[in-house]
Amino acid sequence: MQTRAIDALTIARTAALCVAALAPCVAHAQQAPSEARANSPANIAPNADELQAREAFERGVALARDERWAEALEAFRRSRALAARPSAAFNMASCLVRLGRAIDAVASFEDYFRLVTDPQQEGARYADAQRQMAATRQTIASATVTVSPPDAVITVDGLEAPGAGATRRIALDPRAHRIVVSAARHESFVTEVAPSQGERLTIAAALRRIGSASLSVTATPSNATLLIDAQPARLATALSLVEGRHNVVVSAAEHEQHTQWVTLVAGDARSVHVDLRPARRGGTVLQSPWLWTGVAVGVAAVTTAVVLGVVLSQPPAPYDGTTGRVFQGLSDRGAP
Repeated sequence: MQTRAIDALTIARTAALCVAALAPCVAHAQQAPSEARANSPANIAPNADELQAREAFERGVALARDERWAEALEAFRRSRALAARPSAAFNMASCLVRLGRAIDAVASFEDYFRLVTDPQQEGARYADAQRQMAATRQTIASATVTVSPPDAVITVDGLEAPGAGATRRIALDPRAHRIVVSAARHESFVTEVAPSQGERLTIAAALRRIGSASLSVTATPSNATLLIDAQPARLATALSLVEGRHNVVVSAAEHEQHTQWVTLVAGDARSVHVDLRPARRGGTVLQSPWLWTGVAVGVAAVTTAVVLGVVLSQPPAPYDGTTGRVFQGLSDRGAP
């Protein structure tokens, strides 16, 4: 009898250890007691959103068992959007940890704690969430970025980083990132970093200012249109442009288009005047019928001259008179 009691106790302890080992990975679809009571038929019937949330949750659990973390994350995210369940937030955080997205994982753990109304009813899952969040925080790297000008914008992997001022601290997941610092009328600063877990980086980004200059273009006729670098602009207006080469195009109806390049140096205040030439009426010179008539006459004259030159250049046949032929004819008939 005592042996059977010991065996039963051993089995119970083993089962408890198995459940505890599986709990940190992904929360089971079964709800916490408080959630179960809230959704019991005696209190309230599940609506369409709750049913869809439960379905998405179950799908997420199945995907997580197959370690398809990205797909499982999306399923849990949908479940969380449809119904505010701590279990969905917890599972989102667990998936994000396995995807190496430590910053987002911490945010999901914080969401989980906000949704929990009674930590005791959450039991071991609550303590596990605290442990995982603390461990995940330790893996987050950071970069202290000093920027000039202080109103520059910092983006990490294409997303604007929060913060302002000349010195900012940016949290980074421990993986490769592309950091870009940009500001109006300045050359952008670009760097690639790949911090390790918990690493602290220092980045200095002093942007070089691109000098500005002004350009004013006037034209005759005054109703001409102006394009600068293929963008519409106003005539007789001082336009602020960065230093460098700029393409200026001026055009007007019944006038020939004018195109030129203008090179500006920082601090320049250039003025350019363009006199457009009236377009030739009746088409271009090549379209004139008189031109082609003249060409045809010229070709004919040249051909005639060449033929006459060839004929006149031939030497005449030798002339030996007719006497010999007459005598030959007489001799054929015989002498008298």
